[in-house]
Amino acid sequence: MGSGSGSKSRARRVKIVPQSVERTSGAVTTGDDPSKGRSWGVWVLAVAVALVGLRRVFNPPTTVTKFAKPDADAATDGTRRYLDPVPHTIRSIHITAPTRSGGSQDVELLAVDDFLPVALAEQWRDALLEGWSHSERDEEGGAGGWVFTSNNNGSGPSAGGGNAKIRGNHDIPKRQSVANKMLKEGKFAYRKWELPAGHPTLRDIHQHMESKTTRDQVARILQLKGGKKLHDKAIEIFVTQYTNGDFLSMHDDAIGNDRLPTFAFVISLTAGAPWVNGFGGQLEFLVSEGKNSQPSWGKGFVPKFNRAMFFRTSDPHGPFHRVTRVSERAAQAGWLRFGFTGWYTEAVPDRTEDELKEIIRKNVGVDLLYATDEDRGKK
Repeated sequence: MGSGSGSKSRARRVKIVPQSVERTSGAVTTGDDPSKGRSWGVWVLAVAVALVGLRRVFNPPTTVTKFAKPDADAATDGTRRYLDPVPHTIRSIHITAPTRSGGSQDVELLAVDDFLPVALAEQWRDALLEGWSHSERDEEGGAGGWVFTSNNNGSGPSAGGGNAKIRGNHDIPKRQSVANKMLKEGKFAYRKWELPAGHPTLRDIHQHMESKTTRDQVARILQLKGGKKLHDKAIEIFVTQYTNGDFLSMHDDAIGNDRLPTFAFVISLTAGAPWVNGFGGQLEFLVSEGKNSQPSWGKGFVPKFNRAMFFRTSDPHGPFHRVTRVSERAAQAGWLRFGFTGWYTEAVPDRTEDELKEIIRKNVGVDLLYATDEDRGKK
């Protein structure tokens, strides 16, 4: 995790505990008289309870989150390993972030290591690695292959000023070149690889992240107050791989003007060589040094396997952030920046399901799984 000015951090320890715990019982005895042993045991237990009570008064316990049993189809191998206790640290970092209007806002960034059950994280990483190693990357990617993704059609920005996402393995060198040009000109731009809709791993990720168990876990991490809950569907989830030269330029994830309470999540499933300085691919946030100073990229996070990042992207918009360009050195070393990104929204009582879906449809952007001739630059 990088460090920078304009921010401060604190850590809170959270332990995920499986709901079903096997218990054993037995009598505590001393000497030959079982009744005396039981009396001694009761006395010891009473003293222990009293000490625990005093400890709670003078040293309040750390937060404990109970990780309930996943949905029946979440653990595909039939073992209990997905229910293993997973202690992890939630690091809370507060930054002063610039706003569109020239002001500033306090933003909390939450970094959670070991967010996913380790077996599940490894399963997804291995599936992504296998697909990347053997993907034919044909013209449209196919149901099992990766597709090149950009917000340009090889001649200029895509529809909506570059908000429309174009997926497809056509004109890749041209689209890479246009993305680089757009970045130099200060326009919103990106180049990366994504899994197509319908890919089995993407479906599994949707299922896990939208399950009640995970949503409740995230709500506790976000410390939602007043009984607030997350909507049962994520706004969008996509699986990415950034390789040599790929990047995502500065943006703020604003969801229009509807003031929809949204939270971004970025989960890393990196593979290959350990990350070292110079590989790129960091998630960086823009911070304000002071009233009369220029904002700078002061807080960056290394993509670490099974690390999750959470931050609010509304009120009225989120912090400016970016993914730095992945270097040729990283690609040569075999470092692979797999991961997935998405957004939760709070369940808003005064919005109907149809209204919420319409807000999301208007503001998230256009996913063009199969680019049209116009998007390809062909009239």
